Amino acid sequence: MNIKTFGNGKPELSLVCCLHGTEINGLYALNSIDFNDVEGTVKVIVANEEAVALGKRYVDADLNRSYPGDLNGNHEQQLAVQLYSEIKDSDYVIDIHTTSAKTDPFIITVKENALLSAFAQAIPLEKVVVMNDPDEKSLISRLGCGLAVEFSEQDGTNHICETVIGTLINLWMYDGLPKITEKMTYRTYGTLEQSSVPLTNFERAEINGESFYPVLYGEKAYNFVCLKARK
Repeated sequence: MNIKTFGNGKPELSLVCCLHGTEINGLYALNSIDFNDVEGTVKVIVANEEAVALGKRYVDADLNRSYPGDLNGNHEQQLAVQLYSEIKDSDYVIDIHTTSAKTDPFIITVKENALLSAFAQAIPLEKVVVMNDPDEKSLISRLGCGLAVEFSEQDGTNHICETVIGTLINLWMYDGLPKITEKMTYRTYGTLEQSSVPLTNFERAEINGESFYPVLYGEKAYNFVCLKARK
C-alpha cells in the first residue's frame, strides 16, 4: 500500500484506487492532479500495489470482498486491516473503480443516510446506485462516510480527474465555483444470470415480463450478465 498525504487539518478526504490491481485508471488520474494547494487534508492511497505489479485483479482474494480482514490471513485480508486502519477516521472516503462495462460513471453506496446523501451531492456525477452488501465485505460498508465511484475503462483518466477536482471544489477544499449535479438513484435487487438479449446500462429493459435497469452489463469480472435495478 502506498500513501501520499497533502495538506493538513480538517476536513480529511481519502482517495483510494487500485483495490483491484487491473483497475489502474484511478492511479493515473490521481497522479496527474496537483493536490498541493488543498484546504484540509487529502490522502491518495494506492491500495493493492502487489496486484498492480502482477497485472492481476488480486493476489489471493478480492480485496473489496475481504473486510473486516485478518492480520493472520492471506495478502488481501491483511491489507484490508491495514487500509481500514489508515482511513477509518477520514471525514470522507472515495473508492475509485474502473469497469470493463460500457457505462455512464456512477456513485455507489451500500447504505442510505443523511451524511452519505450530502456527500454524494458533492460528487459531480448524475447517477447513484444503491447496492446490497449484507455481509459488509466491501470497503465502503465498513466506513461512516465512504462512497465508491465507477468509471468505464474506455473513458480513460480525464473524467476521473474532473470528478475528483469537482468534488474537492464542492467540499470547499479546492479553489473553484461549487456546482451541484442533479441525481438519479437506482437500487439493485438481484442479478440477471443469463440472457442473449443485448442490453444498455441504465436503459430500461424487459425480459420475460420483468422490467428493470441493467447496471454493470458487460463487466468481465462477473459471472452473471448484470445487476438488476429499480429507478
